[in-house]
Amino acid sequence: MEKLKKKYTSLCQALKTLKDALEVFDKVESQCKKGDGTKNISDSISCDQLYLGLRDSTVQRFEYCTDLFWKYLKLFLEASGKTPPSFTPMHIIRTCSVADLISGKQADYAVQMIKDRNLTSHTYWEELAEQIAEKIPSYYNLMKEIATNLSPNRL
Repeated sequence: MEKLKKKYTSLCQALKTLKDALEVFDKVESQCKKGDGTKNISDSISCDQLYLGLRDSTVQRFEYCTDLFWKYLKLFLEASGKTPPSFTPMHIIRTCSVADLISGKQADYAVQMIKDRNLTSHTYWEELAEQIAEKIPSYYNLMKEIATNLSPNRL
């Protein structure tokens, strides 16, 4: 149970860093997209440079949150006595759905989130980074909702 609580604390802290990144990214995006992206924030940084740096940072935070998320779900399943057939992220998520810990809709979206996370880790295309960055706020909401519902106190 102690291991589960530590993993939960780590997940919550990571989700907080993602939330913070999303808030800053949203502000910069709205400010920089209002006008010309070449507008300078300072003498040496343009809006485009700041936007791309923050986007990539947000994607990286999404990656480590996703990893902590499915690993927490694995520990939660084990603590609940529901061992999945294998320990891949997809099986972990599907087992959570079958065990009625998350809904089928949440499971489907979490599986898509895992696929997007894998894409960001193994390929880098500017267009892909943009597409996934747009999804991260809803992925954050999904992880936050499930983590809240499956806190160690539920056991």
